[in-house]
Amino acid sequence: DVGLARALPEGGTHITTQVSGTPGFIDQYYQTTHHFDASCDGFSFGVVLLMLLTGRQTHEGGEILNEFCMGRGADVLRDFSCGWPLSVAEEVLSVAQKLIMIPRRDRITIPEARRRLEAAAAAHAANPPGQGGAVERECIICWAPPTVRFGCGHSFLCDGCLGAFLAKQEPCPHCGAAVEQGQIEQGAHVAQQDTFVAPPR
Repeated sequence: DVGLARALPEGGTHITTQVSGTPGFIDQYYQTTHHFDASCDGFSFGVVLLMLLTGRQTHEGGEILNEFCMGRGADVLRDFSCGWPLSVAEEVLSVAQKLIMIPRRDRITIPEARRRLEAAAAAHAANPPGQGGAVERECIICWAPPTVRFGCGHSFLCDGCLGAFLAKQEPCPHCGAAVEQGQIEQGAHVAQQDTFVAPPR
Protein backbone atom coordinates (compact mmCIF):
# COMPACT_ATOMS: atom_id res chain seq x y z
CA ASP A 1 0.00 0.00 0.00
CA VAL A 2 3.02 2.30 0.15
CA GLY A 3 2.54 2.93 -3.57
CA LEU A 4 -0.76 4.64 -2.74
CA ALA A 5 0.94 7.26 -0.55
CA ARG A 6 -0.02 10.89 -1.09
CA ALA A 7 1.58 14.06 0.23
CA LEU A 8 -0.49 16.29 2.48
CA PRO A 9 -0.87 19.92 1.37
CA GLU A 10 1.13 22.27 3.54
CA GLY A 11 -0.83 22.95 6.70
CA GLY A 12 -3.36 20.25 5.83
CA THR A 13 -4.67 17.70 8.32
CA HIS A 14 -6.03 15.12 5.87
CA ILE A 15 -6.71 14.40 2.22
CA THR A 16 -9.93 13.18 0.60
CA THR A 17 -9.49 10.21 -1.75
CA GLN A 18 -11.22 7.18 -3.18
CA VAL A 19 -10.83 4.41 -0.59
CA SER A 20 -7.83 2.24 -1.47
CA GLY A 21 -5.95 -0.37 0.48
CA THR A 22 -6.03 -3.95 1.70
CA PRO A 23 -9.22 -5.13 3.45
CA GLY A 24 -8.63 -5.59 7.15
CA PHE A 25 -5.98 -2.88 7.28
CA ILE A 26 -8.25 0.03 6.33
CA ASP A 27 -9.48 2.29 9.12
CA GLN A 28 -13.29 2.37 9.35
CA TYR A 29 -13.13 6.18 9.56
CA TYR A 30 -11.38 6.30 6.18
CA GLN A 31 -13.85 3.83 4.67
CA THR A 32 -16.78 5.93 5.83
CA THR A 33 -15.56 9.48 5.20
CA HIS A 34 -12.88 9.04 2.49
CA HIS A 35 -10.75 11.33 4.69
CA PHE A 36 -7.25 9.94 5.16
CA ASP A 37 -4.86 11.20 7.84
CA ALA A 38 -1.92 9.95 9.88
CA SER A 39 -4.14 8.03 12.31
CA CYS A 40 -5.32 5.86 9.40
CA ASP A 41 -1.70 4.81 8.82
CA GLY A 42 -1.43 4.18 12.54
CA PHE A 43 -4.48 1.91 12.41
CA SER A 44 -2.88 -0.19 9.67
CA PHE A 45 0.37 -0.45 11.63
CA GLY A 46 -1.57 -1.51 14.72
CA VAL A 47 -3.18 -4.33 12.75
CA VAL A 48 0.27 -5.50 11.57
CA LEU A 49 1.47 -5.60 15.20
CA LEU A 50 -1.58 -7.65 16.19
CA MET A 51 -0.87 -10.12 13.39
CA LEU A 52 2.70 -10.50 14.65
CA LEU A 53 1.49 -11.17 18.19
CA THR A 54 -1.39 -13.50 17.43
CA GLY A 55 -0.47 -15.30 14.23
CA ARG A 56 -3.99 -14.51 13.00
CA GLN A 57 -5.18 -13.13 9.69
CA THR A 58 -7.18 -9.90 9.66
CA HIS A 59 -10.39 -11.91 9.19
CA GLU A 60 -10.44 -15.39 10.62
CA GLY A 61 -13.09 -17.72 11.99
CA GLY A 62 -15.79 -15.10 11.54
CA GLU A 63 -13.83 -12.64 13.71
CA ILE A 64 -12.15 -9.36 12.79
CA LEU A 65 -8.67 -9.21 14.26
CA ASN A 66 -8.77 -5.70 15.70
CA GLU A 67 -12.15 -6.38 17.37
CA PHE A 68 -10.91 -9.74 18.69
CA CYS A 69 -7.87 -8.13 20.33
CA MET A 70 -9.42 -5.04 21.92
CA GLY A 71 -9.51 -5.30 25.70
CA ARG A 72 -7.66 -8.61 25.65
CA GLY A 73 -4.43 -9.61 27.35
CA ALA A 74 -1.93 -12.42 26.92
CA ASP A 75 -4.63 -14.81 25.77
CA VAL A 76 -4.39 -13.32 22.26
CA LEU A 77 -1.08 -15.13 21.75
CA ARG A 78 -1.89 -18.17 19.65
CA ASP A 79 1.56 -19.77 19.33
CA PHE A 80 2.60 -20.47 22.91
CA SER A 81 6.12 -21.45 21.83
CA CYS A 82 6.86 -18.18 20.01
CA GLY A 83 8.89 -16.93 22.96
CA TRP A 84 7.56 -13.37 23.32
CA PRO A 85 9.20 -11.92 26.45
CA LEU A 86 6.59 -10.77 28.94
CA SER A 87 7.48 -7.07 28.97
CA VAL A 88 7.83 -6.88 25.18
CA ALA A 89 4.57 -8.74 24.46
CA GLU A 90 2.65 -6.55 26.91
CA GLU A 91 4.01 -3.34 25.40
CA VAL A 92 3.52 -4.40 21.76
CA LEU A 93 -0.08 -5.39 22.54
CA SER A 94 -0.69 -2.11 24.38
CA VAL A 95 0.79 -0.06 21.52
CA ALA A 96 -1.28 -1.95 18.93
CA GLN A 97 -4.48 -1.46 20.92
CA LYS A 98 -3.76 2.27 21.27
CA LEU A 99 -3.20 2.60 17.52
CA ILE A 100 -6.59 1.08 16.63
CA MET A 101 -8.62 2.74 19.39
CA ILE A 102 -12.17 3.88 18.79
CA PRO A 103 -12.89 6.76 19.19
CA ARG A 104 -9.96 7.97 17.10
CA ARG A 105 -9.23 10.89 19.41
CA ASP A 106 -7.90 8.36 21.97
CA ARG A 107 -5.28 6.92 19.60
CA ILE A 108 -1.57 7.45 20.00
CA THR A 109 0.49 8.81 17.11
CA ILE A 110 2.91 6.74 15.05
CA PRO A 111 5.93 8.63 16.48
CA GLU A 112 4.72 7.85 20.01
CA ALA A 113 4.20 4.19 19.05
CA ARG A 114 7.73 4.09 17.67
CA ARG A 115 9.18 5.58 20.85
CA ARG A 116 7.36 3.05 23.01
CA LEU A 117 8.41 0.08 20.88
CA GLU A 118 12.03 1.23 20.77
CA ALA A 119 12.02 1.69 24.56
CA ALA A 120 10.63 -1.83 25.07
CA ALA A 121 13.24 -3.30 22.72
CA ALA A 122 16.04 -1.38 24.44
CA ALA A 123 14.89 -2.46 27.90
CA HIS A 124 14.76 -6.09 26.80
CA ALA A 125 18.18 -5.89 25.13
CA ALA A 126 19.66 -4.42 28.30
CA ASN A 127 18.44 -7.39 30.35
CA PRO A 128 18.07 -10.39 28.01
CA PRO A 129 16.95 -13.81 29.27
CA GLY A 130 19.79 -15.81 30.70
CA GLN A 131 21.81 -12.74 31.68
CA GLY A 132 22.23 -11.23 35.12
CA GLY A 133 20.86 -14.11 37.18
CA ALA A 134 17.81 -16.30 37.10
CA VAL A 135 14.88 -15.29 34.92
CA GLU A 136 11.42 -15.51 36.42
CA ARG A 137 9.33 -18.10 34.59
CA GLU A 138 5.74 -17.35 33.58
CA CYS A 139 2.59 -19.11 32.39
CA ILE A 140 2.42 -18.66 28.62
CA ILE A 141 -1.25 -17.61 28.82
CA CYS A 142 -1.53 -15.31 31.83
CA TRP A 143 2.12 -14.93 32.97
CA ALA A 144 1.46 -16.21 36.48
CA PRO A 145 4.09 -18.59 37.91
CA PRO A 146 3.87 -21.95 36.07
CA THR A 147 2.58 -24.62 38.43
CA VAL A 148 1.79 -27.39 35.94
CA ARG A 149 4.20 -29.93 34.42
CA PHE A 150 3.16 -32.31 31.65
CA GLY A 151 4.26 -35.91 31.36
CA CYS A 152 6.82 -34.96 28.73
CA GLY A 153 8.62 -32.89 31.37
CA HIS A 154 7.73 -29.39 30.14
CA SER A 155 6.24 -26.72 32.39
CA PHE A 156 4.61 -23.59 30.96
CA LEU A 157 1.11 -23.26 32.46
CA CYS A 158 -0.45 -22.27 35.76
CA ASP A 159 -3.31 -24.18 37.42
CA GLY A 160 -5.83 -21.52 36.39
CA CYS A 161 -5.05 -21.83 32.67
CA LEU A 162 -4.72 -25.62 32.53
CA GLY A 163 -8.44 -26.25 31.88
CA ALA A 164 -8.57 -23.89 28.89
CA PHE A 165 -5.47 -25.50 27.39
CA LEU A 166 -6.76 -29.06 27.88
CA ALA A 167 -10.10 -28.11 26.30
CA LYS A 168 -8.28 -27.38 23.05
CA GLN A 169 -6.83 -30.92 23.05
CA GLU A 170 -3.52 -29.63 21.76
CA PRO A 171 -0.11 -31.29 22.22
CA CYS A 172 2.74 -29.80 24.22
CA PRO A 173 3.81 -26.68 22.26
CA HIS A 174 7.46 -27.29 23.15
CA CYS A 175 7.92 -30.89 21.98
CA GLY A 176 4.62 -31.90 20.34
CA ALA A 177 4.01 -34.78 22.75
CA ALA A 178 0.42 -35.74 23.52
CA VAL A 179 -0.87 -34.36 26.81
CA GLU A 180 -2.31 -37.02 29.10
CA GLN A 181 -4.22 -35.82 32.16
CA GLY A 182 -3.03 -38.73 34.28
CA GLN A 183 0.59 -37.64 33.83
CA ILE A 184 0.15 -33.98 34.81
CA GLU A 185 2.05 -32.78 37.90
CA GLN A 186 0.72 -29.71 39.70
CA GLY A 187 1.93 -27.60 42.59
CA ALA A 188 3.82 -24.47 43.60
CA HIS A 189 7.08 -26.44 43.61
CA VAL A 190 6.91 -26.66 39.80
CA ALA A 191 7.48 -22.90 39.52
CA GLN A 192 10.79 -23.30 41.38
CA GLN A 193 12.10 -25.91 38.93
CA ASP A 194 13.51 -25.61 35.42
CA THR A 195 11.24 -25.33 32.38
CA PHE A 196 12.11 -28.92 31.49
CA VAL A 197 12.60 -31.74 33.97
CA ALA A 198 13.24 -35.14 32.45
CA PRO A 199 10.37 -37.48 33.38
CA PRO A 200 11.23 -40.60 35.36
CA ARG A 201 11.72 -43.73 33.29
